[in-house]
Amino acid sequence: MGLTFGWGTTIPKSSLVRCSVKTVRLQSFSTSSNYLIASSVRDERYRQAVALGITILSPTILSIISEATTADQIVDETHRHHLPRFKGVLIYLHLDETLHENRQIRNEIMTNGGLVVSNMTQATHIIVNPAEQNLPDVAENQFLVSSQWIHVSRDLNWCADEQQFILKKYRIRRGTARRRLTFTGYIRGQGHCRDSATKYKRYQLCQELYSSEIRCLQMMDFLVRISTDNYLTNEHNLIIFGSFLSMKTIHSELVEKIGRILNTWDDDSMIGNIFVEIAGDMERSYLEYFQHLEICQETFKECKHRNSRFRSFIEVKEQDRSLDKQKIEYLFSIPYQQLTSRILVTLKAIHEKTDKTSSDYICLLAAIEAVDQILRKCNDSKKKTTESRLILKQIKNLPAYVICSRGIFLEQHTFRCVLPEKENKLSQLIQFYLFDDSLIIARRLNQASCVTLSLTKTKESKKTDFNDFYPLSGIREVCLLSDGPSKAFVLTLRNVQDTQWYLDVIDSLEDSIQFMNKLVDHVNKICNNRQLELSSDSSTNEVYKREWLERSDSYRARSPARTLSSISNSIRRTLSFNSKNHSRRRERSMIDCKSAPSISYPPDVHLSWEDDNCENNELVNPYDGIKHFTPYPNISKRERSILDDCC
Repeated sequence: MGLTFGWGTTIPKSSLVRCSVKTVRLQSFSTSSNYLIASSVRDERYRQAVALGITILSPTILSIISEATTADQIVDETHRHHLPRFKGVLIYLHLDETLHENRQIRNEIMTNGGLVVSNMTQATHIIVNPAEQNLPDVAENQFLVSSQWIHVSRDLNWCADEQQFILKKYRIRRGTARRRLTFTGYIRGQGHCRDSATKYKRYQLCQELYSSEIRCLQMMDFLVRISTDNYLTNEHNLIIFGSFLSMKTIHSELVEKIGRILNTWDDDSMIGNIFVEIAGDMERSYLEYFQHLEICQETFKECKHRNSRFRSFIEVKEQDRSLDKQKIEYLFSIPYQQLTSRILVTLKAIHEKTDKTSSDYICLLAAIEAVDQILRKCNDSKKKTTESRLILKQIKNLPAYVICSRGIFLEQHTFRCVLPEKENKLSQLIQFYLFDDSLIIARRLNQASCVTLSLTKTKESKKTDFNDFYPLSGIREVCLLSDGPSKAFVLTLRNVQDTQWYLDVIDSLEDSIQFMNKLVDHVNKICNNRQLELSSDSSTNEVYKREWLERSDSYRARSPARTLSSISNSIRRTLSFNSKNHSRRRERSMIDCKSAPSISYPPDVHLSWEDDNCENNELVNPYDGIKHFTPYPNISKRERSILDDCC
């Protein structure tokens, strides 16, 4: 992992050094920097780095950077080069230093890089007792702060924002019968007058929220970078890490906006409107994240188990110091924890510490409601997509873009797809999966219970093989065809070739029509400017009907020949995997099974073996006028008995 050192405005470019470590970069400070190098707490980038939770280093680290040979050497030395919290500050103490407490303040300043001056005009900060009334005037570039600033800076371990501790002069006029008496006093502004503790607590809560957002952004950035340089395919990377790219974008925007607010913080700063403005993008990103979280974790575990190179790669990455040596699986749930345990809880706490007269009070209420609504929608979506995930698990060879789709499953239906004669396939059972935004077409897989000559007994499997995926906006036309009792549908899909699916009805006609009507309704719902209908009578339907009948006749004509070929292939497979009958498998290997010639039969022809007194072991066609033929001319009676035993 690379290290980025950003220099502040108090560091001249001439003092920068070159580093021989390729993973270490020195550049202008930005939100992506790991460290800030500054010579004073009055650096213009200091407040921004504090708000971002970025470590601030003194210029002495530059010598370490120039001499280091590895990034770890630099990281190990950073704790020795932290910038003291009062570095570059000139302080004048307008206090009674005979008191022990005030002497401790002087020692605190000098120990942590500050300089105590005896001339008030030279000072950048003038510290006074809050109870003092007769205070001197200060210049515009000087800060008149209370001693509480020193104590809070010590607790925070960085220089607290002096804007929160400034004392302002005010004038109260009291009229009397004799004269107007003028009373001059001082009050604290911007967070430390009335309810100072409450107002500063609000600021601290915003800082905590910002720190947690920084941490979440770092984890999302880590996951995105893993997806670019690992040993997985693009499809696996999309399934596992695809949703984290949008999460990184959302939290990066939150970090930028909250950091800008904290950099110019005052009592009127508004945090709530940030979440109100970004609620729409957050909802889309978190919906995608919640829907794919489970399959993301499952795919990651599977890839880690099967791919040894990927497993070794992950083990090395988990030793990264920036992760605190956490497991990658834990990082997958960080956005969920950030939304539920940090953002929502912190916003409620900030709302409790906000004055009801503040403009941010109403904005925080709206922000809390927006986050609550995101959580409700995510939970509802997760319940709805549970069935969708179970359906997708039944489909084999699904591409990644289908797995990552956000559709909600509605209904499924089975048709028999009639293919044209030029297609070297039999008619197939096709399963249609209707989602609220797409249509998945898959081929039904049949698992034979035993090898029979007629191949009539088969066991249907719930598994299907992926064929195609279409968005509902790509459906162009749906037609119902009839030929006596036979019914079929024609589904035209909008693509380069305008693909047409001819679908025979094999189940209840009412269920098939109901499925197609639901398909049409959802197409119209998505495409507002279209009014698709299930048509049954039109001139175009006649063209579709002729094509359908031609395909159906062609299918019936070539089915017997295809059946014989399937019989031969099934016998070969059965004998080759028969581990109990080795001798019969050796004898079977000598049999020359040849494919049957392509002879057309009526649809109700049944081919069967003749009895033993039939010459040449021919297959007999029970219909007159059709010549007998011999598909296996070299098979003897003994060899035929071997085939019968195997079947």
